[in-house]
Amino acid sequence: MSEEGTGAIPVAKLSRHGRKKKRSVVGLVQVLRILRNVGQLRFANAKAADCLKFYEDHPDEITFRKMEHTLEAASYHPIPISLQAEPKSLVAGNSPVELLCNMNQCLLNYAQTYERYKPYRDDMGINSSKYEITLHGLSQFGRYFQGQSYGDPRPPREFWLSPYWPYFDVYPDHEQHLVESGLDNCNQAVDDNDDTTFKAKRRLVLQYLERQYQRIVEVSRDIHRFINIHKRSCGLLDINREMKVIKSSSERMSERMSNDTKMQGYAAKGCVLLEAYADALKHELTLSAKVTIARMRSEFEGYYSSKPREIAIQAVIEAMTNTQDGWNYDVWADNFITAFDDMENQLEEIQEARRELFNCDVLSDWGCDFDVKLGQTNRKRVDWSVNGPGVVFYSRMMRADNDDDDEPL
Repeated sequence: MSEEGTGAIPVAKLSRHGRKKKRSVVGLVQVLRILRNVGQLRFANAKAADCLKFYEDHPDEITFRKMEHTLEAASYHPIPISLQAEPKSLVAGNSPVELLCNMNQCLLNYAQTYERYKPYRDDMGINSSKYEITLHGLSQFGRYFQGQSYGDPRPPREFWLSPYWPYFDVYPDHEQHLVESGLDNCNQAVDDNDDTTFKAKRRLVLQYLERQYQRIVEVSRDIHRFINIHKRSCGLLDINREMKVIKSSSERMSERMSNDTKMQGYAAKGCVLLEAYADALKHELTLSAKVTIARMRSEFEGYYSSKPREIAIQAVIEAMTNTQDGWNYDVWADNFITAFDDMENQLEEIQEARRELFNCDVLSDWGCDFDVKLGQTNRKRVDWSVNGPGVVFYSRMMRADNDDDDEPL
């Protein structure tokens, strides 16, 4: 680069092992592609004195060591002419620049909304090239490697159970999760400033998550329909918790029993819809991850069982099954609402991140056909402060398993 530029770019001659850890000359030139309005760019052979000293983290002693041998003139070679044309053209112009790091963060934000357990969420998107540094940093804080020395690659159970643990592929019994491998590929594309590869890998991640998102939206619509029917006066989700009082005459007793039976049927249906909603929000797992979880299922499920959603769903089930004097209507309704609202919060988080997926894309070509507003048109949050119109008479309603006939009079 000319003296008027920012300086020389060192391209060290490395061994085969070293090339795996250092950027190639192609990668170094790629960095220049984000510059604009430079005026003129010129490539020339650099002298050792033109290059700044740099440091490398020694893997054994975890200390910084100056790489003196890289300052020798023989350690450098020129940029091939074939790689000079494009960056020269780009930096001299004022065409739009897409910052892949910001685009990648939008993708990571979206992928993370599908995971609720914070350690697993935080582990998503860790670049595999930073594997050793990550493990060392964790061991320093004693978070996962208590009693283990650096260099012992065996991760603890919390890592092993993570469906996003990005290093399953280095162990013979595991394969990388498709989302994590996609995020890892996107990280590498960002490091290489390769927008074509980044958009291709981003598309694969979004296609994988899209199947789950569509299931979530479908189940959410089903449970919204259920709520709209039963959030009425004398209904299962009556905000005043008022049940229709039927006089205890011999003629009314039969109607009362029929009413109670049908209510319990609809309550069971509500429980099924609630569990289906929760299942849809659970991230898909690879067969390899399922096998690992099967060995330590109680630990894996324990990470989630203490969360408000799971506690509330369990209370809904117990309200219908663990009572001697009939099912507990108030407990059922209160916990149904708690679990439902928690899942709605997660769906809203997913949809917010979905709307922001391409906010950092400058060009109109996203590299994929994607509807960011899918499932969000005319969507409203359930207002638990007011009942819907009308009164529910369960004794007059049709079978609880027929959605088309559920509408009460």
